[in-house]
Amino acid sequence: MNRSEQPGGVAEVYEPPSLTVHGSIVDLTRATAAGSMTDRAFPAGTPLTGLTFSG
Repeated sequence: MNRSEQPGGVAEVYEPPSLTVHGSIVDLTRATAAGSMTDRAFPAGTPLTGLTFSG
């Protein structure tokens, strides 16, 4: 941990980010599929067939 002095004399302690391993990428993504519904960028329940795109 590193200490840095901030204006006003208050010292802050820097804690570097950490990585938690929850399993292998293969195991974590094994059950993924395209599906028939959209993600959170669209209203809930919007079917993929209901999308139109314009340029």
